[in-house]
Amino acid sequence: MRTTVTLDPDVEELIRRRMHERRASFKEVVNEGLRAALRGGTHADGFETPSFDLGAPRTD
Repeated sequence: MRTTVTLDPDVEELIRRRMHERRASFKEVVNEGLRAALRGGTHADGFETPSFDLGAPRTD
């Protein structure tokens, strides 16, 4: 499907950065971002914030 979309300047910059990082085309980056957003998931790179067990709270 072809369509025209007007991007805000900050979104354009994010897309351009991702294109450079991944050496990917505009189309690939936009489709990847839309899929991730519409599925409610994370980016395709699979980044997760690490978590650590700090043990049980003390009750002195």
